[in-house]
Amino acid sequence: MNMERNVPEGVKNYVYALNFPTLIKIKVCEVYSQLDLTSDFRKKGRKKIICYCLHQAYLALGFGSIDVMFIAERVGLEKPAANAAIAAKPKYKTGYTSISATIPLPDMIRNFGDCVIGLDKTDIDVAIELFDLIIKKNPALLTEQARPLVAAFLLYYTKLNGRHVDGDDLADAFNLKYANISSLCNEISKIAPTLPQNINENTEINSVIII
Repeated sequence: MNMERNVPEGVKNYVYALNFPTLIKIKVCEVYSQLDLTSDFRKKGRKKIICYCLHQAYLALGFGSIDVMFIAERVGLEKPAANAAIAAKPKYKTGYTSISATIPLPDMIRNFGDCVIGLDKTDIDVAIELFDLIIKKNPALLTEQARPLVAAFLLYYTKLNGRHVDGDDLADAFNLKYANISSLCNEISKIAPTLPQNINENTEINSVIII
């Protein structure tokens, strides 16, 4: 969120007016803040720049390949222009490193846990360790697609800790149906291992036995 301070107010207003989940908009501003662009290029190429940032935001949050038209239609670009914008990453790149691969699951948990659920660093570290325990208990979970798996795990983790998360907000952030997230969450609940008492002595989760 601090990186948004480096994003012009007009750009932030433009980004936040677009029809994308809030988490994506936050990531777009983060990517934009790391680009070194002339003021003239910022004005003339705003839609293309935002298109590039949107594409990078989806990749950074673990969405893998994203339909270019899905982005282009919401930004107001024709598909050729959108493709050109995404392909022109060296033109925008200075301190920012473009993403071309899917993000690891622990990093997805960290990103979404922070921005969607509001977990602090300690909670996120505990959540990732718990996720690792669950996967070791049932490796077959890795056959699930990354986004539904992370969404379901975070829902499970919030329920485990008595936290409230709005189902619509969660589904919107992951671009999934809440019913599907909830169903997979129930599967995780059935196979979750007993949690070692020493996983983290500073968190309430220590007193919980997962069955």
